[in-house]
Amino acid sequence: MTMTWIEEALDTISLTEEAEGYLLGRGAKTASYENMGEGVWTRCPTPNTDPDFVDRYGSHGESLEGLLVCPLYTPRGEPVGFEAKSMSRKYLTRYLVRPKADWNPIWVTGTDTAKKLWAGGEAWIVEGRFDLYPMEWVVPETDAVLASVRASLTRKHIEYLRRLGVFVNVVYDNDETGRVGTDKALHWLRRAGISCRKVAYTGGKDPGEIWDRAGLDGLKHAFRGR
Repeated sequence: MTMTWIEEALDTISLTEEAEGYLLGRGAKTASYENMGEGVWTRCPTPNTDPDFVDRYGSHGESLEGLLVCPLYTPRGEPVGFEAKSMSRKYLTRYLVRPKADWNPIWVTGTDTAKKLWAGGEAWIVEGRFDLYPMEWVVPETDAVLASVRASLTRKHIEYLRRLGVFVNVVYDNDETGRVGTDKALHWLRRAGISCRKVAYTGGKDPGEIWDRAGLDGLKHAFRGR
């Protein structure tokens, strides 16, 4: 897949009323999902010639139609892929443009994240984008929430955080995978000389589940004093 094609494809996505309602229901602020560039996939008029993409989604992305798409960017703000989710069933897929994705840390995060972190804000690391949105209600506006997609930090993630010199709060899920991922993340962050901590919370498996169960009040209670 060429960068030109992915840029064209992402330019065609836009939010529908259904998508906006879904995002608001999942805890996203309007400014947040607009900043992330969320939109619903529509068939790209230009065919894609990348065999892997075509095999997974069709030459025009036919199997992605109607999915809620979040563009993924490099730290310099260049599109490098997308994450697409169904709004009606449990389905999520992710596609990255190679080799550019191999050279960069891949986060699901807002386009203003680097600016916040360079200005001295703290980083709050969660697993997925529907943990990211609720967390933005309970962290300072000067801080940034980043989703690593899995309960794991790669060497590129670690190096990115090290170069920024930020304090890192790890907010992975309250399950075995999340606990193991937290321990490993803290180990490698400290090995890289990065100040960090585990953020303990109650009320659900992850910030997204807490929001779904108890809304903003439940989320504030879960992270009270954290």
